[in-house]
Amino acid sequence: PSGLVTDVGSVKAPVVAAVGDDRFIGGHPMAGSEQEGLDGAEADMFMDAIWVLTPTEATDGNALAQLRSTVASLGAEILTLAPRPPRLLGRAGVPRASPDGGHPDGHRLGPL
Repeated sequence: PSGLVTDVGSVKAPVVAAVGDDRFIGGHPMAGSEQEGLDGAEADMFMDAIWVLTPTEATDGNALAQLRSTVASLGAEILTLAPRPPRLLGRAGVPRASPDGGHPDGHRLGPL
């Protein structure tokens, strides 16, 4: 079989472990607003946004290349990290969450 599977949720490590497929690549676009569904959609919402990808050592290289190309075509900046706890994000150059768990621009980030 070919293809790839990704997600856009904020929790990564347990999802990646549970899926256990080399074509699954965790992803988390840091874009959008507090609005859900179509009310929160904007044509350029990913432009210049950070999109975290969390491949593992077992990730299929072709699937990762395809996903990177797709994400880049949406205008996002790709940040590749291993699926780990969120405390590492600050060290990676991603803005830290505010005390209530949200980011200054209003979105929330859970454990990767």
